[in-house]
Amino acid sequence: MSAPPPPTARPTSVRRTLTHSSLTPLFPVVLSSLRFLQKLCWSCSFVIATACYGSDESQFPPNNLFAAAGDAIWDNGASCGRRYLVRCLSSATPGACMDSSTVEVTVVDYAPSLVSAPSAVGATMVLSETAFGMISQSSANEINIEFTQV
Repeated sequence: MSAPPPPTARPTSVRRTLTHSSLTPLFPVVLSSLRFLQKLCWSCSFVIATACYGSDESQFPPNNLFAAAGDAIWDNGASCGRRYLVRCLSSATPGACMDSSTVEVTVVDYAPSLVSAPSAVGATMVLSETAFGMISQSSANEINIEFTQV
């Protein structure tokens, strides 16, 4: 099986802060670690409601590769269920990108409605921690990425 072709979309910057990483491309985009959301969804006895599918636990992919859409790609909720291929291009932190690794994520929520909303303000996309870790070293403070809808 051959590797998927690299994404061909908007170059973006990703910033990492404590448990969240922000990204800003040509228009505002944020990629954020959803550690808190994952913990609530997979280790608690209650379910977190999302803007896309409410309390339906099956909305979260079993591989934890999901994202929340910001205003730039939200499309009045039409982005729910959309998949994006994301790749790290470069970083000021040497060796931050995982070579030519890409990650495919599914949109399950609306970024401005997240518990971590301050880190999602102005974001185009918020990635789960698992997804972020597949394209970048956790030590990176900022990375440049590209993403495309698949």
